[in-house]
Amino acid sequence: MKLGDVEGYDLLTPQQQTILERTYKLHSQAHGLDYKPLYAVEKIKRVQWDKQEKTVNVYYQHEWYHYTSDGCWY
Repeated sequence: MKLGDVEGYDLLTPQQQTILERTYKLHSQAHGLDYKPLYAVEKIKRVQWDKQEKTVNVYYQHEWYHYTSDGCWY
């Protein structure tokens, strides 16, 4: 499965898709081996642009994050 297969990806603009892809890569690399499976692409239920926060919201099976244009997540 690729990020492009995640529900909502096709509704993001190219710029928003870049935010998602770049920040997902950083987020995924930040986790140790024990936690990597929790953040696999397959664990993402959907993504959605948040106009107010100007972030891509990424909804995993167990929690969700805002992904920012500067490569951070919270």
